Amino acid sequence: MVRAALVGAATETIPKSTGKRKRKAVPWWSEECSVAVRSLGRVTPVGEVWGMIKRISGVRREWDYPVLVSGEVQAVTDGEKAEMLAQAFVRVHSSENLSMEGRRGRQETTEQFGAE
Repeated sequence: MVRAALVGAATETIPKSTGKRKRKAVPWWSEECSVAVRSLGRVTPVGEVWGMIKRISGVRREWDYPVLVSGEVQAVTDGEKAEMLAQAFVRVHSSENLSMEGRRGRQETTEQFGAE
């Protein structure tokens, strides 16, 4: 239930990106470089030219999948990550982290306004 609420809130509020960089990773790339690459294509197979272009222009493929780690547990799928984040959220916001005064205040608020 907590996981579904977090995933739903995140989906509605966090914008998604394409994951591609907006600028070239190599600031030295110029029109002269582009002309040299085009002339290279006349004597080199197209597949090799595209590979060179991607490497020269800074295009890199990410091979590792981002994971979350908590202790010795790894979260790889989105569901596992959401669950791990939800558990961390619950731990951080637990009443056990409150001082005695904070616990009394929380109890008074709960009694006054009712628990959901």
